[in-house]
Amino acid sequence: ACSDVPHFKMKDDISDLVFFGSKGALLDSFNLVNFIFLIEDQVATTFKINIKFETDDILNKELKPFLNVTNLAGFLDMKINKKHEL
Repeated sequence: ACSDVPHFKMKDDISDLVFFGSKGALLDSFNLVNFIFLIEDQVATTFKINIKFETDDILNKELKPFLNVTNLAGFLDMKINKKHEL
């Protein structure tokens, strides 16, 4: 939860909240792995599809999915829609 992260302060606009990869990021590498598992599980529960984050997805220099909330939302939208097309 937010209260478990000492440097996290809730703000109205979280679209630029940095998850991983820069100073002041919310997650370290261990927590990023846990966060990815939680996302995969939540997508499976909510949308009844299985997505898996590959190393290339996580390290994508162009999309930077874990840079901020906006990038992650766009990335998940792309992954979910790609699964629905299959």
